[in-house]
Amino acid sequence: MFLRTRGGKTGFILSMTVLGLGLLSGASAILDIDTDGYVGVLQGGDDCVDQTHAVFMNGTPECDDGQPPVYLNGQYDIVDHAWVADGTTYHLYSSCCTISNTVIYRYTSTDLRTLSAPTTVFGPNPGAWDHSSIWAPYVIEHAGVYYLFYTGVDLRLGEADQYQRIGLATSTDLVTWTRAPVNNCSDPNGDGCVYECDEPWTTWGDGGDFDNQCRDPMVVRDEANGRWVLFATTRHNASTQAVAVATSTDLLNWTGTGYIEASARVSTGVLGQLTGGVAENPFVTAHDGTFYLSWTDYWDTEDFWYTTNPRTAVQYATSTTLDADPTGSANWTYRGYTPDPGVNGSEVQVLSGDTWILTQSIMSGYSGAWPEQRRNLRVKRIEWNGDGTYTTENNTDLACRVPSAAINPGVPEQCGDSVDNDCDAGVDEPMCVGVCADADGDGYGTSGTLSCSQPALDCNDANPSINPGVTEICDTIDNNCDGRVNEGNVCRRRRVFQWISDGQIEIAKKL
Repeated sequence: MFLRTRGGKTGFILSMTVLGLGLLSGASAILDIDTDGYVGVLQGGDDCVDQTHAVFMNGTPECDDGQPPVYLNGQYDIVDHAWVADGTTYHLYSSCCTISNTVIYRYTSTDLRTLSAPTTVFGPNPGAWDHSSIWAPYVIEHAGVYYLFYTGVDLRLGEADQYQRIGLATSTDLVTWTRAPVNNCSDPNGDGCVYECDEPWTTWGDGGDFDNQCRDPMVVRDEANGRWVLFATTRHNASTQAVAVATSTDLLNWTGTGYIEASARVSTGVLGQLTGGVAENPFVTAHDGTFYLSWTDYWDTEDFWYTTNPRTAVQYATSTTLDADPTGSANWTYRGYTPDPGVNGSEVQVLSGDTWILTQSIMSGYSGAWPEQRRNLRVKRIEWNGDGTYTTENNTDLACRVPSAAINPGVPEQCGDSVDNDCDAGVDEPMCVGVCADADGDGYGTSGTLSCSQPALDCNDANPSINPGVTEICDTIDNNCDGRVNEGNVCRRRRVFQWISDGQIEIAKKL
């Protein structure tokens, strides 16, 4: 569910060091989370916004998070999906369309609000271990090479007897992909097979229906231990599935390390998990030193058909390490469900290290069936709370983003962004409200677009003799736009001057 980045570019690779997710070291970092030189209010300082996620402007149509959610309406069914950024272009990979002939497609977006038409990446390899179908792409970048992990399916004996394995293809341009020239699986036919879940804690090879499951790969860089960590869906026992874990140092050769019992709970589970037991589509991200493992559950009956506003389509567990072991990995603790249900896969893009964009495959406004069974991607934004939980907002234009480091007492107030930039408890103070239109050409304008250069408000922009720069005269008009008429005794002075003038005229007549 979470995005990854190419080094030096806006985007996202899921790594504690690359993402910059607020993993703190030292007292100074704790006191200044956004490293802008100012201590947060909660720490006794005066930085009113000191956090790991950006603030978004509000109040204008393009920045109003009260608008309906954004849906990326792909031409095809978008379910399991993956994002990767190349500069300012976001590449979306998704599998489609049937269980017996699924291929991977690529879309692109520059704004995370619209998608291009899809192009085919690659499909099943005839006669090989993945001859029937390929699912669930996941893409990372390492040393200038992109790695696309996917599920390869062999349906030679029928759906209940299918073999699901993890495959790998590589690319240098995100367009042309080649299966890795390796095969580490029990089926020796074809390139690209790097891992199958043949482990003591799975049902692989037991002979039952759907026992050879190994799908939905997600790969994380564990920099602290110099390794890559793979999370995948597997069959844990006859009644439940669970998230399995494997590790590698070269992305080609993988060793199973264990499974996560917290993802295998059945209908007697706790908190938000009231039903189900089929954990799939695992995804891991990190925030403030904690790893978050999310998964979906297609046996969870709390969906659109039975429950209004279903909650539990996406559940999660947390851990302070990426470790897993054969006894169930007690370091991972079940936490419940996330704020927004997603019927299938979810992804989070971490942009610029502080903007979390959540995309979820949605069948409907809740989690039921979309017309014609075509699922679209709903786009939202994550905002983290101080206790490690998060809320979501409807996504708006990325140009509405204001980095936390750009909000502190040392910056000037910005006009029109609905943000207290300088932390003085005021938003867009009067000094920011500029005046723009100058219809009468007298150098003074009327209220309009913000941040203009007119010196003051013109109360009558159709008359050049009325503006804040003129002298008030005795009439019935507010000549100088100060809200008053005939102030300063201007009419009394006029009568005195008129009396003097009249007296001079009478004297002149007598002479």
